[in-house]
Amino acid sequence: MKNKYVRLSTIGLAALLILAAGICPAGAFEAKVSGQVNHLFMYADDGTEENFLIGDNDNSSTRFRFTGEENFGMVKAGFTMEMEMESNTSSSMTIDQQDDGATTSLKERILEGYFNTPYGKISIGQGDGAANGTSEVDLSGTTVINYSDTLATAGSFSFRTSGGGTGPTVSETRNNFDGLSRNDRIRYDSPTIAGFFLSTSMTNGEAWEIA
Repeated sequence: MKNKYVRLSTIGLAALLILAAGICPAGAFEAKVSGQVNHLFMYADDGTEENFLIGDNDNSSTRFRFTGEENFGMVKAGFTMEMEMESNTSSSMTIDQQDDGATTSLKERILEGYFNTPYGKISIGQGDGAANGTSEVDLSGTTVINYSDTLATAGSFSFRTSGGGTGPTVSETRNNFDGLSRNDRIRYDSPTIAGFFLSTSMTNGEAWEIA
């Protein structure tokens, strides 16, 4: 019930902004539709078995989004709705897989409204916590090769024992120590001053982050 309430609040804000577009000067309301399709082709060899695999790249999954923004003097009000659709996600692939694995799934990534002011930005709804992504800086620019979250590519692959049996999976032995992921939260981002800014957020259960 909690999640439904937040979603309705976000969608309600979006509806109000769309309605405002009808009573504001032409061109005042900006809406965008965007997205991506990101599939991968992978070869895996664990010393006992090998396989070619095709599926959705969970490092940056297939997704689509709707955004809108309206200026109210010095304040910008907007919303983001982003959904993820993955078919045979790379985080769930196994080396002995002979089909498309789990069925295609559709789930929410971001459902939030925000107010951006000269004094900072306030966001409410499902979105990134303040520290999400702080351990995932990728200087290669590929978001795959040097990405710290190895689970996104091969999290369900099992290690092999010396006798050829299967051991624990990659996801059972790795953690990239990132911050809280996308949750229903309220978040504040300060203005940038001399190249620095501060972010803080609070989720249900009073989990706080500062970054």
